[in-house]
Amino acid sequence: MLLFTFASCEPIRSNNLSQYLDQQAIEAPGDTFAILFEQYVSQKMHACDCPGAAVTIISDSMVRSIKGYGVRSTLSCDTVDVHTLFRLASVSKSFGAVLTDIEVRKGLLSFADPVHRYLPEFELSDSAYTGKVTINNLLSQSAGFPYHSYTNLVEKGYSLSAILPLFKNIRNLAPPGEMYAYQNASYALIEPILENATQRSITDLYAQEIKANLCMPDLCFSYEAMCKAPNIALPHRLDYNQQVHYPIEVSQKYYNTISAGGINASITDMSLWLKLLIGDYPAILPRSAIDSLFQPQIKTTEDRRYYNFWPGVKDTYYARGMRVLDYGDHYKYYHGGFANEYRAEIAIDPRLHIGIAALFNSTCSLADDIVPTFFTMYEEWMGGCR
Repeated sequence: MLLFTFASCEPIRSNNLSQYLDQQAIEAPGDTFAILFEQYVSQKMHACDCPGAAVTIISDSMVRSIKGYGVRSTLSCDTVDVHTLFRLASVSKSFGAVLTDIEVRKGLLSFADPVHRYLPEFELSDSAYTGKVTINNLLSQSAGFPYHSYTNLVEKGYSLSAILPLFKNIRNLAPPGEMYAYQNASYALIEPILENATQRSITDLYAQEIKANLCMPDLCFSYEAMCKAPNIALPHRLDYNQQVHYPIEVSQKYYNTISAGGINASITDMSLWLKLLIGDYPAILPRSAIDSLFQPQIKTTEDRRYYNFWPGVKDTYYARGMRVLDYGDHYKYYHGGFANEYRAEIAIDPRLHIGIAALFNSTCSLADDIVPTFFTMYEEWMGGCR
């Protein structure tokens, strides 16, 4: 087992983390797990020199911790608070999947529907596959397209309407449903699909079905809204020579594909989002819908990403807008995001009815470690309390 000490962030190896947590509790009598984890975050941020972050923990339908850390910009003293806006990057994908599920339960479309039904312009190089790519394939990254097809055009600012006709140039590497390959452009096609199925704009759907229904105070969906907000965490880049983080401008990249990477949120918004995904708002998202959304769709274990190497992970899958980590006797749900030097992390253990969301305005080692460390600490702490 590997854990970083609060004081130094040097790894300590122990077969009994509960002894370590007991010692921390002795040194700070009355501390709950949430306070212990807040100490971990504070000390790790200091050690890795992360400019700013915000973290929330939900368990048993309660917000156990919600807190801002550090500064919005290294050029000011403005601190991060619970309403500071960050970019979610690819964590936005879970919003797209949930929004689709809401409209599916209204009977306006089905996950099994072919994309071509709603987007007649959608054609593939092999016409035999054109009618076989379903909405489910888009949301589960299993359409059979080459890895990151047209993400370069998304980053260049092309609109979805301009990218859509170009899919006729894509040659599938596998039949739909048989191969995983991460996508942004094809994932975002859920937006014109939803617009055609509901006769409403995608921003109106997000505003009414998600933001208004969950009473999210800060959630927004555009570059302009992010830049006009009075309380935003600026992205930061590390100067490796000087070993300092310096602020950079908010980029327009991915705001042309909201559902793939263009949502902005505060940690207050994310605490509500966690509660929704854990099952605390059944009128909006019932448990049956959560179970369906997060049912593994395609194996991703061969995609050698960092989450495949977290302690205890045996296999990984993509569901609809969320990754599924298989620990053998239980699943955890997870997604990460990176864009414009922002990092976002969200994870849920439905067995323990607990979740964490963390937002960062720079890349840092804490962003890499926070999810597996959180679950390791929590499970050991719970074991020590029994």
